[in-house]
Amino acid sequence: MMTNPRSRKTTSIQFGATALLVLTLCLGLASAEQEDEILKKAIELGPGSTHPVTTGEVRVELEAFFLEGDPHACGIIWDLTVDEEKGELFVLCEPKRVGGVGEVRVFDRSGAYLRTIMPLNPTLPYASVRDICEEVVREDGTELIVPKFDLSWGEPSFYGSFWDSHKKIALAPDGDLVISDLYRGKLMRMGTDGSLPEEGWNSGFATHNSGGRGSAIVNYLPFDSLRYPYFHFGPDGSLYVSGGQSSFESRYHHYNLEGGVNKASYHFPVEGDRSGYVWKLGLKPGPKAEKQGIVGGFKEASGIVVDGDHIVVADAGNNRLQVCTIDGKQVASITHYMDRGKKQRILDPTALAMDRDRCLYVLIGSEERPKDLRTEGSIRFVQDALHDSAFEVPPPPRKVIKLRNWKAPELLAESAPVHTYVMQIAVDAGVSPPLLWVANGDGPGSLQQLSGEDLSLKSQWQDDGSTLSNPRQDSGMPILNIDPETGHVYVEDDARYRHKKFGTVYRLDQEGSILKTWDSFFIDIEESGLISPWGATNLERGFPHPEEPLFLDSVFGKDGRVYRWKLGEKGVSVLRFDRAGKPVPFASTGKHELLVDAYPIKGRLYDRAHLRKQWTCWWDVYSGMDVDREGNIYYMNKQDRYRESGMMLPRYGLHRQLDVYDSTGKLKQKALLDLTSVKGIQVDKNGYLYIVHIPNHGKPTEERVNRVGAKAPKRFPMRSFALSKFAPTGGEPLWSQPWDGDHGMGFIPPNPHCICSTHRVNQALDDKGYIYIATKFSVQVVDTETGKLVGDFGSYGNADCRGKDSAYPHPELPFGSISSLAVWKDKLFVMDVLNRRLVKCNLTYDPALKNAR
Repeated sequence: MMTNPRSRKTTSIQFGATALLVLTLCLGLASAEQEDEILKKAIELGPGSTHPVTTGEVRVELEAFFLEGDPHACGIIWDLTVDEEKGELFVLCEPKRVGGVGEVRVFDRSGAYLRTIMPLNPTLPYASVRDICEEVVREDGTELIVPKFDLSWGEPSFYGSFWDSHKKIALAPDGDLVISDLYRGKLMRMGTDGSLPEEGWNSGFATHNSGGRGSAIVNYLPFDSLRYPYFHFGPDGSLYVSGGQSSFESRYHHYNLEGGVNKASYHFPVEGDRSGYVWKLGLKPGPKAEKQGIVGGFKEASGIVVDGDHIVVADAGNNRLQVCTIDGKQVASITHYMDRGKKQRILDPTALAMDRDRCLYVLIGSEERPKDLRTEGSIRFVQDALHDSAFEVPPPPRKVIKLRNWKAPELLAESAPVHTYVMQIAVDAGVSPPLLWVANGDGPGSLQQLSGEDLSLKSQWQDDGSTLSNPRQDSGMPILNIDPETGHVYVEDDARYRHKKFGTVYRLDQEGSILKTWDSFFIDIEESGLISPWGATNLERGFPHPEEPLFLDSVFGKDGRVYRWKLGEKGVSVLRFDRAGKPVPFASTGKHELLVDAYPIKGRLYDRAHLRKQWTCWWDVYSGMDVDREGNIYYMNKQDRYRESGMMLPRYGLHRQLDVYDSTGKLKQKALLDLTSVKGIQVDKNGYLYIVHIPNHGKPTEERVNRVGAKAPKRFPMRSFALSKFAPTGGEPLWSQPWDGDHGMGFIPPNPHCICSTHRVNQALDDKGYIYIATKFSVQVVDTETGKLVGDFGSYGNADCRGKDSAYPHPELPFGSISSLAVWKDKLFVMDVLNRRLVKCNLTYDPALKNAR
């Protein structure tokens, strides 16, 4: 039997048991002492989650959450599992359809939201999550966990890297949740409250066998990489794993993943097609899997249920249900079911479930399963295959049928049509009649509840677009902005510039009411319907809503005018308007458009990008601009020394120079500053500049680069960022403050080509002489004159943490991960991307304390 690693007891009658027990007790004592030491060092937070460094001259307090994410809203549901005793449904989902990090949300039998356990709740005891705990803070006597922050290839994660994004979940008989990914098949254990076992929970990190990204990997579970397998726990605690189906969603995941598994190796070698097997595994601490049995003879083996000594397998590729024993003895092959005395074929069966009456629920198709598409091939193979299939008529909807049992496959009920790409169902047999849950039943991200009696639809939940669902940022412009005159707040949701999609934009008033909404749209229109980073960018559609001078990406100049950044065929331009939206021409050009980067991105790679899809075509990225009260434009341009005809490669694009134009559009100062990996700039009323960048990155050559005979710039490793203040005349920083925020992965070393999540702007100025910096879980306040840190507010909290008077009142100022900030008068707005909400805070000032310093 499998044991619970959080309450594991070791007994033995073998020689040496006493010594083992003593050793175990000593280790437990050391662990307890270590825990005591950690808790003694807990950082004491004051009211409002105020950190000890705070001087008191500025205070930040939670006021409200705007557009707070609906827990039922998600991009895709990958898997479901049910605790029949407690009536709880565990939903493993992602905020966007592809390329996100898994979350686990819990609902009751009515579909009401209960809690989020992944990412973790900070009130869990340190001993329950010590492996992912960075530090402990204490607020009003409540101890709170601050997790380690991992950049999961641009996405914030506390459980491992992007390549191990979680896709499978199952509830073990001992009460643990077992979670795995599709890419490397690594297992992770988790309690139903989000706690982790004391040993061997497995961080999810994995390493390559050799070399290249996305290839030469080790698969820890036996199913094929990037196939969608099925898990089922038998009553003895053994885990049954199928070889998996090549589903559309797993192929689409691979299509956008940019990784192949054509050189994968496995801990469980088999002969022939790996998808044709089912394994019986015993789980050990680690968690590690021990093979207890294997049976083959299937084709794209999918759903599994155990009925006594028999295993029922959805043999999808053979359009049948197979019943066998683990030693390979065939018991039955079910190709038809009886419907009112007539035989009906079982076509393309995938997900299976069984209730306590041994009734069998089967997710089936309307036609035979098509020829197997090898998901495990190269990225180019999957791209071509998906593009070819995109022009074909999509498969018809599927449905769920209920059979009396596998021995008497008589139809008892059938559902209405469900979405073509549904992958998973789960039955809750702890209530009579049972309930059936369908993931993505009405499209990706939707959750359906069916009656287990007649399979009629009882309820359905999905994103209605009224709240934030995925406010992450893939390069491009900031996703948060504020109009200094009206206080209107602009927020973007579900932007995926990497997939060439502008997100939904909301304009809010100071009460959080939606004043206007701009719908999302794709930058490129492809007949295939497959939008990805591959291929060139449609520049005509690359400037969103050109009729809107007041918009998400507007730069509200301190001269009272409005500016917008535009990428076109000739390069990058700045457009200028008055507050009413009337174009304001530049005297130097006679037009309201000023070309600030006269360097077109079109070139050899750009023109052929649609033919060579293995090349990611880099397109220009906004690095920051601002306008002072005199109308001088400060624009962060690409460095001249790295320009050449045809194309500027991304590795050169990391290096930036600050060009200054006067109000007439005339170049006033070229290369006022040379910086690297700039993440937004701001200028104060006196012309001083505040820039987040990587300092001391090394000086590039002074001469123009000759790439025929010169080597490319060195790809520096990841470096620490800083917020630096520069004089209006440039030169060395007047002061620098280390910055440890969520910088994402896009356009920073060592990934100069990447346009993955790239958060900006990470700093915001007020009119009282302070600048606010977004760190990972808090907001720091810096005196702009001295560079001294005078405040630090907030601590980690997941979506269930909502401040005072909530179920989890601590921390009083909770943040998941912060991407952008904005200040208006005495209000601070913080974009919390992890918890999908905009946090409005009050700012209060005590000038006496500042003057007393």
